[in-house]
Parts: sequence; structure tokens; C-alpha cells
Amino acid sequence: MKQIGTDYQDDEVVQAYDERMAKLRDVNIEVESIIKATGLTKESTVIELGCGTGNFSIKASKHCKKVYSVDISQTMLEFAEKKADSVKIDNITFIHAGFLTYEHKEEPVDLVVSQLALHHLPDFWKMIALMRMNQMLKMRGKLFLSDVVFSFDIKGCEDSISCWLNKIKESAGPKMVQETEMHLRDEYSTFGWIMEEMLCRSGFSVDEADYLGEFMTVYTCTKNR
Repeated sequence: MKQIGTDYQDDEVVQAYDERMAKLRDVNIEVESIIKATGLTKESTVIELGCGTGNFSIKASKHCKKVYSVDISQTMLEFAEKKADSVKIDNITFIHAGFLTYEHKEEPVDLVVSQLALHHLPDFWKMIALMRMNQMLKMRGKLFLSDVVFSFDIKGCEDSISCWLNKIKESAGPKMVQETEMHLRDEYSTFGWIMEEMLCRSGFSVDEADYLGEFMTVYTCTKNR
């Protein structure tokens, strides 16, 4: 249960994170794209690992039968649950756990979603986490994974990283640059060719890998064994 990177146990930090994500991400578009990519229906069940302040889980809950929202930060979960209660959402179960500790004791689900969270684990433990996600899914169930994943040429990495940080400064300000620098220094983002191999070896076929620039990637996968 050790948290890497920014400490999201403080209420003010969580509030600031939620406000920042509201500016940087369009959750409605994200939910629509995930529904389209994964075939989510009103009868679908979903696990979100690393739910944060609940933005995706709350939106998705309106389009499916049940959502299990999991996060390692109790403060994040309490914040997310209050948001869900404020809009009278009652088909989300909030669970305090992480990639390596969550035990799904219900029936296998149709979809597992993880966004901007798997990089908190080194590659060995990413592999274990992906194998555990596979076990949570029905056969032919879907995994939707988006994260900081590197696709730049390692020979030009300094220029690529400098350009990325400058873009972040322009769009989100110096505070976000500091957090990104901490991410690069202390967290565990990996390369696309490593991530794709781990997905395949953990029992998934990669339906689509959308490399967004040199630092973000969205994977849509199907459990095949």
C-alpha cells in the first residue's frame, strides 16, 4: 500500500488535483471513447483501478450496471464517494486497495479500466498487476489502459523531454511541470514496446495502441486466455 509520487492523503492536495484534472481532461469525451472502444452496455460491469476522485467512475456508472472503484488513497475515495452521493449515484462500490491488493470476489467483469496509474509500479509489478487484471475479467472481456508510456527515440530523449515539459508549462503551469519532473525522476513509466509485450504475456491481445505524441498511450485490449 505504499504510494509513489505525490501524497494524495491530504484533503487540500486532493481538491487541487480534482480541479486540475477538470481543466486538463474532458471526462465526457473519455467515457464516450471508452464506450465506443470496448462495447460498454447497460448490463456491463466495470472495475476502475486507480479511480482517483471518481470522475470516470461516476460518468461511466450512468452507462453500465455496476462499477467497482478502487484506489490506494483513502482521501481520494472519500472525495469520490461524496461526489457520487451529491449526484445520487448508487451503483458504485468504493474500495480502498491497490493493483496488488484488490481482491475481486464477485463475478468476473466485462471491463477493467486504469488511467494514469499503472506507472506507480516498477515493470516487474506491472506484469503482476496486469495478470491480476486478466483474472478479474470474463473471457473476451476488455482492458482499457491509458498511461504515460514512452515512444520517443532514446537517443533524442533529452530534447523530447524538454519539449514535453515546455508544453506542459504552457498548458498547465509550473506546478504541473514540477509534478511531471517528479514523475520522471521517481516513478516508473516504461516504453511502449515493453508495455505491449507485458500485455500479451499477461493474456491480452492488443486491439489498438494509440500513441499520443511521445509520452501518452491508450491501449484497448481483449482477454484471450
